[in-house]
Amino acid sequence: MSPAVPAALPSDASPASSLSRRHTLLGLSALGAASATALAGAPGAAAAALPLVAGQPAVAGQPAVVRSSLTTAWLQPGLARPGVDDPVTGAAPSPQAWVSRMSYAQQAWLVGRVDTQAWMGSRVIVRRISGAWALVSFADQPALTPSRRQTSWVPTAQLVRDTTYMAAQTTRRPVQVVRPSAPLYADAGLTRVRAHLPFSTRLPIQAYDIVRGRVWVPGVGVGWLRRRDFSYLPTTPPTAARVIATAKRFLGVPSLWGGTSPYGFDCSGFTHTVFRSHAVMLPRDSGPQFYASGLPRISAGSLRAGDLVFWSHVPGGSTIRHVALHLGAGMVIHAPTVGAAVEIAPFAAVNARGDYAGAVRPQYAAA
Repeated sequence: MSPAVPAALPSDASPASSLSRRHTLLGLSALGAASATALAGAPGAAAAALPLVAGQPAVAGQPAVVRSSLTTAWLQPGLARPGVDDPVTGAAPSPQAWVSRMSYAQQAWLVGRVDTQAWMGSRVIVRRISGAWALVSFADQPALTPSRRQTSWVPTAQLVRDTTYMAAQTTRRPVQVVRPSAPLYADAGLTRVRAHLPFSTRLPIQAYDIVRGRVWVPGVGVGWLRRRDFSYLPTTPPTAARVIATAKRFLGVPSLWGGTSPYGFDCSGFTHTVFRSHAVMLPRDSGPQFYASGLPRISAGSLRAGDLVFWSHVPGGSTIRHVALHLGAGMVIHAPTVGAAVEIAPFAAVNARGDYAGAVRPQYAAA
């Protein structure tokens, strides 16, 4: 059965219009959760910052790209807690170590403060720079914000203005990481690891053989991936069965407010990332996934495997709080809430409060 969502812990709510649910929660006080239950997962090794040998520091008003393996974005600059959030605020973040070391209470504190995460190579527009922080709009995360993109603050050190890399994004076919995490190497012999890249990281490919692929790396120039760790981005719609199979790969991954990777997902970060890996661009948050994705609405009596199903804050309400992927036979897969993990659960259990809001159907290829 799906764990109940504590009254003080919003799930993945988003207004029917205007801003994302994280922006509506800006300013929440620290949650008083007393549990010290740590999340599963071993701390990751500390990463060394990639030397900036290509490109320039990010500049306000100009495009840039994420140069770290995964950047965590915040709703305001300077919210990060000294000590607790250090693993994700430096030039070489370690999100696995960050998640694995936080208690339940420390994770709950992130609600309304962390906005999203983005992968190495993600294109951004830098809106403003304030000290060590940059306000950016993520090009590959649609949202119901004035910029039409998820917009929040990231450490400036995790960005680079690399025009050579950005040109390669438009002229070279991208490949994506297909493992939960894959080493990015500094040498063709695959002996020196630069960073570990999470699932769905996209980088432009230069060349490959049966052992390795040479890719552009923002701020660095080039790097290498093992051939078994990446594939070309799909060019045709997926089947529902393939999307469901991808989702099931992440059973047991901890829930993380704002998370978009196998180090931790929130509910809409989970669906966004699963579909992103199949080249299907969904809005980042659950409310926009329901109201602004352009996907057809599906009646409760017509649900089938592969539909996205949504819940509101109150029965009959319009503000969406949660999304799951329907598996058929009355079951869903979802990232439930802080302290839980990606799970398969009965639809009826998730709908225990009777606040089911509706469903949409992505475009799928015939099975």
